[in-house]
Amino acid sequence: MMIESHPLSPRLQQFIGLLLRIVMQNHYRFVKQNGLTLPQMMILYHIQRVGACTVSDVGEEFGISSAAASQMLDRLVQQGFLTRQEHPQDRRVKQNSLTEAGKQIIEASMNAHQSLVAEWVKRIDANTQWQLLPLLDRLIEILQGWFNSSAFCDE
Repeated sequence: MMIESHPLSPRLQQFIGLLLRIVMQNHYRFVKQNGLTLPQMMILYHIQRVGACTVSDVGEEFGISSAAASQMLDRLVQQGFLTRQEHPQDRRVKQNSLTEAGKQIIEASMNAHQSLVAEWVKRIDANTQWQLLPLLDRLIEILQGWFNSSAFCDE
């Protein structure tokens, strides 16, 4: 059964698909150039967002075994992006935190993304930029409201 769609739907699908391809390709290139994998980078973002994490915290967040999480965290420690310390309340538990290098790689990733966006903006004439602003504000408002009230919001 075909879902009936508004004429806007195919254009939005095309736009989102192209946007995702460009962003993911740029992100993958950045991650690869820095000797990381996408899952490792996701772990760094997660730890940056929530703070120090245990192996089991990472396993639960990403739906992987503790053994797999431990291997990925070990590699990030070896690469100098994470440090491992005893948990203040339980010395048997180790917490993984970002090192200065870990913070710098996240900042560099964000800068690479901002550079990509700046490149897009340069390709749009000033008049179109001003026309897009209220439309983008409205789209952001709609999507943020939907996201905050939906199953996507699990925190």
